[in-house]
Amino acid sequence: MPFLTALALRPTRPRTLLARTGPGLRPKARRLVPLLGVLFALWANAPLNAQSPQPNILYIVVDDLNDYVWAGDNHPDDLPNLAALAADGVRYDACYATSPLCGPSRVSFLTGKDPDWTGVYRNEYVKFFRKYFFPRPVTTIMQHLRESGYYTVGINKVFHNVNKAQYDNDFDITESDPLLRQQSWNEFYRVKDQSYATVEPLQQFPGTGYRWGRVLDEHEDRLGDHRGVSIAIDIMASYAGNAADYGGRPLMLTMGIVKPHVPHIVPAKYYPPQYEPNILSASAINFRTPGNPGGWPLPDYGAEEAQDILDGMHPAAEVMSIQNGDHQNAAESFALAYASSTALSPRGLRNTLMANANMAYMASARYVDAQIGRMLHALDSLGLDDNTVVVFHSDHGFSQGEHRHWAKNTLWETDGRVPLIIRDPREPGGQVVSTPVSLLDIFPTMCDLAGIGLPVVDGDPDYLDGRSIWPLRNSPNGGRAAHLAVAWTAHPSLACGVQRSVYEKDWHLLQLDVRPSGDCSGPADTVELLFNLAEDPGEWKDLSSDFASKAIYAFLHARLEEEKPTDQWNLRIQGSPGVLKADDTLALTLQLFDAEGTPVSPPAGTAFVWQLAAFPHGLVSGSSIATPMAQLPLPALADKPFLRVQAYWRENATGAVLGFDTKSLPLDLSAARLGIVGASAGAPSLSASGETQPHRHPACGATQWFDLTGRPIPAAQPGAVSVHGCGQGVWTPPAP
Repeated sequence: MPFLTALALRPTRPRTLLARTGPGLRPKARRLVPLLGVLFALWANAPLNAQSPQPNILYIVVDDLNDYVWAGDNHPDDLPNLAALAADGVRYDACYATSPLCGPSRVSFLTGKDPDWTGVYRNEYVKFFRKYFFPRPVTTIMQHLRESGYYTVGINKVFHNVNKAQYDNDFDITESDPLLRQQSWNEFYRVKDQSYATVEPLQQFPGTGYRWGRVLDEHEDRLGDHRGVSIAIDIMASYAGNAADYGGRPLMLTMGIVKPHVPHIVPAKYYPPQYEPNILSASAINFRTPGNPGGWPLPDYGAEEAQDILDGMHPAAEVMSIQNGDHQNAAESFALAYASSTALSPRGLRNTLMANANMAYMASARYVDAQIGRMLHALDSLGLDDNTVVVFHSDHGFSQGEHRHWAKNTLWETDGRVPLIIRDPREPGGQVVSTPVSLLDIFPTMCDLAGIGLPVVDGDPDYLDGRSIWPLRNSPNGGRAAHLAVAWTAHPSLACGVQRSVYEKDWHLLQLDVRPSGDCSGPADTVELLFNLAEDPGEWKDLSSDFASKAIYAFLHARLEEEKPTDQWNLRIQGSPGVLKADDTLALTLQLFDAEGTPVSPPAGTAFVWQLAAFPHGLVSGSSIATPMAQLPLPALADKPFLRVQAYWRENATGAVLGFDTKSLPLDLSAARLGIVGASAGAPSLSASGETQPHRHPACGATQWFDLTGRPIPAAQPGAVSVHGCGQGVWTPPAP
């Protein structure tokens, strides 16, 4: 008999076999019936889909899962259960944590409050959760749902302090009757790993706590996540069999999964075949190269000279990368020390070790996916699938060597961006939302899905810092900026202040509080880095000093200074001309949307302005542009992969930017390189070399001048800004 079928038929296993926190089990039916009479008896025998007018909620929180392992091009089939969940639900492709560290992130999204309100920036432990905030009142997602009629059950790592002995995890251990408990949970269970055997000795980055290895497959059921999911399935079966045992309430079941948190120790069956168990005996590399296409695909570490690029940024960027431990240096030192005794070169040995670390992380993610699959199959087998909302996300991301950084706790996007999927069986699935959202939005979104009001805490109806992102599935033009904040302790130059960043559209601004002396009483330097994620997803090119990006930089800086994210109107560039060629026309329009994604007209006294980043001095007003590519200085674009179009919504009187949007349009100007641009009115005539002969500008090889509208002119105009073919704006003094 298939396992899930057997599960649906077999009796619920005795509750005494379950590890749990606090005294008392759920009330027996004989205790409920006298209280609620025949109504419960009749209700318990009703069809499953009549159990509650509100949906049940399965809330899955995973630790350290980054956003690209399950949906990336390199590993499209590695996590099939999450892929299926996304196909049936809504996938949020630009979701960000409020902190790239477990404790602060969980305190933040569970209470719906930004770290600047919670005051929790580090992995702190407080025995009683609410003492973080005392004397301020606070509520959690689970508490609010419990007070709104849900029966809440928590398992394993939801609050950060789950494994600390005698910590309450916001569970009312003083009340023996689950239906009368206060705080977050009606029931809470905690299980740990039991003893298990590994297939071979563990591997690691020497001198660090970053370890991984393979467990005997037959020991999978000894691991804490597997055991916790077994409890979750048991509770689902119990609820499906007799919801009256839960007070007739809809069920909110929260499953905290610890993997892929380090150490990456999971059953061998989840490891890819390229894994090298005896690395010092390896005779061939295990990572993908042109000569070894079947090797394991490593993440994008940047160009071979990536360290030089990182060195070219402010030194704080490199300090940020290694403040959690110099894992990359450990890998390189290992390779230099042992390469002479192996068949591999130092580079081959280093990358083989790194590939093993990557594969161990992926194996842990596959293990997590399998546990999620067990729960999803149980929902279906038990008949709960049609009335259960599933919410899945990680607490923060995880780096795998990008910027020479491993693990978490930095402001690089790989640490801040998380997977988020919401499946509501009442709604069609398959949508993808690409506008930035935050884990702060989980609390109000959960209220939206449950059909309950937002919490009013201490008389404040606007207690929550986030907003429901469920409407974005049908209104992709809504949304607002997403903020991160973290405080570090590992490096003295970054340990004294709070480090922050903000995401909006395709842009990421980082703000680092640097104390050069390492003394917290000394003065601080503020270092800011700006990246365009559409053109530079690896965050290698800092644009904070780029003239073309100065308005975006100023706008994001102002957003970063906000006490909390605010609603805004959103400017969106409409239209996608695809790959632009030399004889195409660049045609785009602008539309303003409110925060909910509804089109609105711009208020009086404001205007739209267009800018091409390659020619930053050229500004064009209006709600649309239609510019033939032949009227642009094509030689300056011939070697660029993108043409970035920037648009601003600004106030006429002050010039203040109220909103912005950008599009990075791919270019294919091979015709321009060959000098065969089609003739058109006003277009520069190109020779076979791609250059015209007169008016050669000394700064580069370009020869044609253009005015601010993109029209060719014979020479730089006195008393005006002109643009030459290199893309540089030049102001020429007026003639005397």
